[in-house]
Amino acid sequence: MCYTSTMINQVINKTSQFLEVDLNVECANFLDYKNCIPRKMRGVYIIASKDKIYYVGKGNIRDRQKMHVEKLLGEFKYAADTRGFKKLRETAEYDINDFDIHWIPVSNESLIGALEGILIYKLQPLANDECIID
Repeated sequence: MCYTSTMINQVINKTSQFLEVDLNVECANFLDYKNCIPRKMRGVYIIASKDKIYYVGKGNIRDRQKMHVEKLLGEFKYAADTRGFKKLRETAEYDINDFDIHWIPVSNESLIGALEGILIYKLQPLANDECIID
């Protein structure tokens, strides 16, 4: 198991205990999301590589990934650029082929929002606008 998977699982386990809910993390190669994530899966997701956390988001997980591929590549058709992804493309070296997506299926909207906020705070992903220091 890679460093980020271990860190993600530790944070999810502590968060699960704190929120008193069962949270299950699934993982797949980021570019293979269409084959791994069911169409209507809602919840929270984490885009990471072996040693870095790039983004934490929420919503319909499969639909959101198409936009994140565009943001990471800087090739926009469906997505709009964000400050976090722009800064990431300008300052970080990465290979999108090395990315994984970790997702936590959740159907309760208030739990989705709480979980996303906790994960952004604890993991400090590079491309989330909330984590950028100007």
